[in-house]
Amino acid sequence: MKSSLIKITKTAVALIAIVAAGGLLVGAFHSETATAQNTTMSQICSNATLMGDYAFRISGEIFVPNSSTIAVYNDGVAMTHFDGMGGFTQEDWIVRNGVSDPPPTEGLHDNEHGTYTVNPDCTGHAQIDFPIPLGGTSGAVIKLKFVLAEHGRVIHTIVYSLRPPNTPAGTMVPANVHSDAEKL
Repeated sequence: MKSSLIKITKTAVALIAIVAAGGLLVGAFHSETATAQNTTMSQICSNATLMGDYAFRISGEIFVPNSSTIAVYNDGVAMTHFDGMGGFTQEDWIVRNGVSDPPPTEGLHDNEHGTYTVNPDCTGHAQIDFPIPLGGTSGAVIKLKFVLAEHGRVIHTIVYSLRPPNTPAGTMVPANVHSDAEKL
């Protein structure tokens, strides 16, 4: 009885060792395969990755300065044309607290433009410069960070700086605004 228990124990230990070694071997091959796939599948991005027309959905809140009180709820859409060289033009339609801001006579708000930079890891930043409103002194300026996905066909953004129109440079209001877009 004692010798058969020792035999069973030795056999179990040998099986565990074989399974563990096999698992390490499979893991090693799987790891190398995954690395090779990641290397061949990885994408190097540049300004040229972001080129063409993109349809955006915009949403978020603008806060009262120095407060967590929401001043404005924003929802909107935008059509943006990226030139592949770090510049873009845009037209949008934004609703603030359920009211168009300000209503254009026809179509979307236009004459918006800006610059962007795409990093090799497919992250980047952009600045949108808005036209000076009628009778105003300066247009709004929005700065955002973004991530590209689906080989540049999808973009996710978040605003990190918002200067309202008719305010001096350096004036910022807190905002929690984001957008997502797909290439047309």
